[in-house]
Amino acid sequence: MNLARRWQRGAAAAITAPQRFVTGLRRIAWPGLVILAGWLDVSSLPAQSGAGFALRFGSSNALVQVAHSTSFNAYPFTVSAWFRTTNSAAVVQGIASKYLVASGNGWVLVVQNGRLRGFHYRTFANYSIDVTSAAVVADGFWHHAAMTVDATGGKLFLDGLLIGANSWTGLAGGATSTQPLFIGRYSHSIYPSFSGDLDEITYWNRALGTNELNYLKHRQLNGNEDGLVALWHFEDRKSTRLNSSH
Repeated sequence: MNLARRWQRGAAAAITAPQRFVTGLRRIAWPGLVILAGWLDVSSLPAQSGAGFALRFGSSNALVQVAHSTSFNAYPFTVSAWFRTTNSAAVVQGIASKYLVASGNGWVLVVQNGRLRGFHYRTFANYSIDVTSAAVVADGFWHHAAMTVDATGGKLFLDGLLIGANSWTGLAGGATSTQPLFIGRYSHSIYPSFSGDLDEITYWNRALGTNELNYLKHRQLNGNEDGLVALWHFEDRKSTRLNSSH
């Protein structure tokens, strides 16, 4: 997989800075992954500027795999990412997921049949959200996706706009999946790698509000924001080639 140069996402959208400065935190072996602790007022984060880098796989069998941690079964939670693809085929392309297919236990953000889909299940009879966008997102443009889950249910956002929401079916709570967290693949190897670019993937142990999502998606995160569990920003220019699995 490659760290591909990313172009501007649009005149109205800011772009990732060439470098990010995260201090006082423990860096983990996975490129671009930071496990975070601490809190910061995010009201004064600078807007991102200048071109940056994004993740692009060089093989249909490539992925980034993060070992199972209960931190990624948080409740409430938010998962978000920038993505770009032209693949509108009848296939499931994982953006970020912690789910074994047909298990009914876990969460995903995917592009399925050219549309954005997000879901979060505890069991098939107990879930917070399963929503698919009406709009086709496999158009070659950058899009921002976010899914939030809290006591009210789940919400799916596309480019900062709420496109679907569900109330809880069954008891509210977190998933208990022991699957690894995958970036760029859904579930397991029968599904191909994401065809396109991925960037700025975040996971939070709280449900971000609409205004906060829209503010943060164009901001250069410091790495110790309130509730931020993990951040993949793919700005490590020295890691131009990664193994197919980490």
